[in-house]
Amino acid sequence: MKGYFVPLGLGMVIIGFVVISLGVLLGSEKSDTGFAVGGIIGFVPFGFGTDKRMVWAGLVLTALFFALCTWLAWR
Repeated sequence: MKGYFVPLGLGMVIIGFVVISLGVLLGSEKSDTGFAVGGIIGFVPFGFGTDKRMVWAGLVLTALFFALCTWLAWR
């Protein structure tokens, strides 16, 4: 069961690099950009960013990913 997490993690890292590369290459015409980062340490969620809505969206996505990983680990 744990053997599935390595390819899943590597795939997510590769997808992340592709998305970031596309974002850098395509650029943005307007200068009003923002960012948000979320994560979980243990059972404590955290998040920070430049826009409150983006922070909440990042926290929700982080919580969903955490729930998915927990569910996959207990299957």
